Amino acid sequence: MDSESNTTIPDDAMHIVKTEFKLFNILPEINFKERILRRCHKKQISGYIIYSNYGRNAFGEMEGERRDINKIKEWILACCIPTPFLNRINFSCYEISFKVERLPFQERHTVPKDATFLSDLKEDYYERVKVEPEEKVTDLDDRHVEYAEFYRQNSEQEETSEP
Repeated sequence: MDSESNTTIPDDAMHIVKTEFKLFNILPEINFKERILRRCHKKQISGYIIYSNYGRNAFGEMEGERRDINKIKEWILACCIPTPFLNRINFSCYEISFKVERLPFQERHTVPKDATFLSDLKEDYYERVKVEPEEKVTDLDDRHVEYAEFYRQNSEQEETSEP
């Protein structure tokens, strides 16, 4: 038995994952708000969605089985957002969720208290880590001088060899 088979997670693994999403240019006449709630409840996806721009844009978070979230994504792309728009849908990478208590998917008007976004975690990293400035090179080392000299000689030779 090789070690890779012990560390690979199969596609059909029943892990609950979390993803953040942003939707742009939602069609207004398709009753999207009710339809996404119904579909997420049917697939037991938890999380929330917050609308902006009179319901044309939205963002939020989904938790559920990866294949169910992928089906929701496919439905959104196929039926809810017109193809010509470049910015249609953005989903973050999946992360395994360890939440014990999961509330049904719901429409919200504000972000839940103590919500942590993946982008916040990335920004927090730079606040926690002290980055040492690189040393500035004031003098050219010998390699640079040799390269510059080689380049100058070759360019002079090309100029003189042209008819």
